[in-house]
Formats: sequence, structure tokens, C-alpha cells
Amino acid sequence: MQFQPGDAPSQKPAVAVIQSDLEHPDLIPFLETYLRGLPAQVAQLKELLADEDLKSLSVLAHNLKGSGGLYGLMPITDAASGVERLIHAQASLDEVTTKVRSLIAVIRRVEGYCEAETPARVSAGATK
Repeated sequence: MQFQPGDAPSQKPAVAVIQSDLEHPDLIPFLETYLRGLPAQVAQLKELLADEDLKSLSVLAHNLKGSGGLYGLMPITDAASGVERLIHAQASLDEVTTKVRSLIAVIRRVEGYCEAETPARVSAGATK
């Protein structure tokens, strides 16, 4: 029996999708807009990390920590809190990089996240 491309099981383990646990029905209409903005946040995380702009990275992590909680996405809140904590503790850039990459991985697992909506480059200082 010969296998065709795509027949073999994936070597990557299945990654759980993160779903919103939003408890405030009044915020549901805003959740879609928030989800559409996440790719821009990921692009900005990457840009700030590449620029080694830890001050702005800390601000963005803080914002993601709060917005993740607001929209019932506690894994974002937890991961962003870890980034913020490391920066405030003046951890090494390697440690911060690892945490930021972990935060990005969490964000990409959110149900409704669409990488195709990522802008080519986020302008410096732009936030959503």
C-alpha cells in the first residue's frame, strides 16, 4: 500500500483551541472586533521584540493582559502577565523572547484568530 501526500498522520500534536469564556452578554458584539485586531497585536509584539523595545512591549503585554480578561480569554491574560512580570523583573532578553513567543502561540490558538488579517507592518507607536 502506498501513501499519498496528506495520508500520513500529522507529526504535530493537536493543539487545543482557546474559546472565549465571556460572561458579559453586552460585550459579545465587541468580541469579533477584538479578535480581528489580534493579528495586529501579534505583529506589534514581534516588531517591539525585534526592536528590543521592552518598555513598549511591557505596555502592550499589560494591555493584552487586561483585554484578555475582559473578553474571557484567560490564557492570553496569563501569558501576557508572564511577559509583563519578566520585563519588570529585568529578566534577560532571551527569557523575555521565550515568553513573548509563548504569548504569541497562545493568541494564535484563540478561536476566531485569522493570521490573514495581519498587516504587513504595524506603524511604530500604533496601538489598538
